[in-house]
Amino acid sequence: MGPPAAPTLPQLRLLALHGFGQNAAVFVEKRAKELVRKLKGVATLNALEAPHKLPYDPSLFGWWSYGPELWDGRGDTIQNLADRLMKQPSFQPLGLAESTELVMNEWTKGGYDGILGFSQGAILAGWLCAELHRQGRAPKFAVLISGFGKPVPLGLEAAFPPQEALPVPSLHVWGQTDDHIPGWASETLAGFFVDPKLYAHPGGHFIPQKAAEVGVIADFVKSFLTAEGKSCNAKETPAKASEDSRKMVAAPSMESQGRTSYNDELAGALRRYAIRGRSTPADGIATAASGSKTRAAGFLPEELEPPGTGTYERLLQKLEASGVEFSALGPHPTCRTSEDSVRVRQEGGWTDVTLHSGAKAMLLRTAKGSWLLAVLPADCKLSWKKVRALYGKATRMATEDEVKEVTGCVPGAVPPIAAAFPTKVETIVDDTLPDVINFNCGLRTRS
Repeated sequence: MGPPAAPTLPQLRLLALHGFGQNAAVFVEKRAKELVRKLKGVATLNALEAPHKLPYDPSLFGWWSYGPELWDGRGDTIQNLADRLMKQPSFQPLGLAESTELVMNEWTKGGYDGILGFSQGAILAGWLCAELHRQGRAPKFAVLISGFGKPVPLGLEAAFPPQEALPVPSLHVWGQTDDHIPGWASETLAGFFVDPKLYAHPGGHFIPQKAAEVGVIADFVKSFLTAEGKSCNAKETPAKASEDSRKMVAAPSMESQGRTSYNDELAGALRRYAIRGRSTPADGIATAASGSKTRAAGFLPEELEPPGTGTYERLLQKLEASGVEFSALGPHPTCRTSEDSVRVRQEGGWTDVTLHSGAKAMLLRTAKGSWLLAVLPADCKLSWKKVRALYGKATRMATEDEVKEVTGCVPGAVPPIAAAFPTKVETIVDDTLPDVINFNCGLRTRS
């Protein structure tokens, strides 16, 4: 008589929300095919179909549609829709209420552990996390792929965007060459969560298909099985959608292989020096009190231009979470030079600001190809002789495009805290910086 068979472990249950111009079957069988395979034995993925048929193909669906000012309803103009949409601070989605009711009903009856959303479905998944948290029954985790936090869909104000960062473990994935949803927009969505995990794959607007890339997602999901192999609230008997609900497609779950290799580990951000100051309101300049958990009501149109507000929002989140005393000023007139910054900040009420108290952050490319952030007082010059003695003779300044890609900021807006960047960067700090420093915090219009 052989050894007893190993018990079958309960699997996690994921509610999946597809993207605009897809359907549940296409999502499971094609778009998420490799992810489904990787999750075998770990999770069951159940895709809910959106309620709104697209005008150019009735077999495809969306969670909402768009008014004629954004889209003419044709399949060959969706890229134009995306381009217009990313320039808006907010937009009015058509048919959103029907979708939120549908998704909430499915979550309530489905016995789900986590939520996975792609593109338009990722925004709806973000709303679901916020609404469930508001109700005291937040999901165990969320995977949001190619979503966006800006522009903001109107009609969700009771819960989304959240007024406080959501304590829901989350993984945010996007493509570095995505021509629909740029990385800064996905990073803005990540900023709505506490300590989000970020992963940028080298592809475009799709769920990654390569084993190592899919493994990042699968490993994240797998981490929510307990040591005994059970989830906290997954039902052992897979739930099926009732006949009166929208179409559900369940995929066989898959085993995770590959390793987690997130782009951004935002720990230990503030150990080098404190950031302190005071802020006095001035005419036309809004101020945020230190430690405030309330997000800005909105951004200027130029602030939403690529690379966007992701670094700014991550930086504020880290400062708030750290308990460091700080003040925020803005939006204020654009600061392109250190001299501009001193003038604007003094006019805004920071009367003790000087060039020397300004923390100038310079992104360098070392001889070995790594990234280095040199932070020094704004009235000092970088000693290339010393830097190259430490990091190699070929060490150079980053180009404008490199600054945008590595820091998520335009030149002149780079803050001195590299932990807010989407890319891992080493930091060196001049020890003549004063105890109280000031700087552009990811945007030229915020200090």
